[in-house]
Amino acid sequence: MPLPKFDLTTRKVDLPSSPFPLPRSLFLITCASSLGACLILIVSMFDLGYLSMWFNPCASIVTLIYHAGVLLIARRPRVPDAPSYFSTAIFSAYLLVFAWLVAFILTTTVLASGHVGSYRVADLRGLPANVHSQRLQVFLTLYEMVAVAGMALKGHAIVLKEGSDPPGWRYSGGDSETNVSTGPVMTESTTNVRVDVESLR
Repeated sequence: MPLPKFDLTTRKVDLPSSPFPLPRSLFLITCASSLGACLILIVSMFDLGYLSMWFNPCASIVTLIYHAGVLLIARRPRVPDAPSYFSTAIFSAYLLVFAWLVAFILTTTVLASGHVGSYRVADLRGLPANVHSQRLQVFLTLYEMVAVAGMALKGHAIVLKEGSDPPGWRYSGGDSETNVSTGPVMTESTTNVRVDVESLR
């Protein structure tokens, strides 16, 4: 009769490797959104943020901090039973969509008010701004709002499909193995117990 035997050793489990620290689609949107935020920050400095009521520079800086934070969290190694923060990142993206909507409305309102025609900020020691730079800000704020909304909606779809800790999130590119405790595993012992039936009679 074989006796049960428990194996408490840890084993290596292969994890799917990815060249991106987060799902590919979100990584591409992150790059596009970061580029847009940098451009808005540069263009808004033509008037030191005055023609967007100082909202565009602030929104750009917050967006860049957000993307940097998401990438840093995504590159951290996956730890069992630790929060993934993926849902938090997506919820924060929805908040950024609202912020860029406000930025778009403010920038468009200033452009429509007619106070931009030959506006210069020489007395503020800034760079010259005119109606063309303001139109560019309107376009870029709309672009950034769409980009961040795309990230929020795509991330939301991933959560609904794959859960709050999807594959590809927080996988480092070069590390494809991890040690996982398999817990107690029942195996068969090689020792057989012989019972002398005749001695029991």
